[in-house]
Amino acid sequence: AVAKAEQYFYEHLQSYGLNPVYQTYPGKGVVPAARNVIAQINGTSKPNEIVIIAAHLDNRPWGGGLAYGADDDASGCAALLYIAKSFAQAKATGTTFDRTIRFAFFNAEEDAPWSGSGKNFGSGFYAAGSRAANENIVAMIAADSLAWNLANNHVTYMVTRKPKLDTNGGDMAIATLWQ
Repeated sequence: AVAKAEQYFYEHLQSYGLNPVYQTYPGKGVVPAARNVIAQINGTSKPNEIVIIAAHLDNRPWGGGLAYGADDDASGCAALLYIAKSFAQAKATGTTFDRTIRFAFFNAEEDAPWSGSGKNFGSGFYAAGSRAANENIVAMIAADSLAWNLANNHVTYMVTRKPKLDTNGGDMAIATLWQ
């Protein structure tokens, strides 16, 4: 099923005129090898500054019960597809973006509890590669569980770094922009 999800996102990104790639990474322990799906729109004036917008395409049942895939994370994946399509359409009509916009569908994010690693595999593998390539990632927005609302009070929230780690206020600026 997850291979079909990978293909689904790849084909949709391709249909938007983007050039997606599969980023294959090895399995570890109980976690099988899998693929992230990545596409981007190159920036014009600051192409080395990368903004990542991401979601995760895998799902797992918690506690042996139901897997809440519609929320975690089909809601994030749907939003990411919409954003990618909108940005690609804007680019096709002449809009340029200062920074490189990268769309990432990460895999094996829900495997951490079962692997004992406590780490998300798809994004972890991606981040390690980005660090090794010395990429300048200036912002990352993870569209995870956008439809989830435990209190049913129609409030959304954004998690950022602790204020003392956000020394230039960039996290708060992004959070404010998305409100």
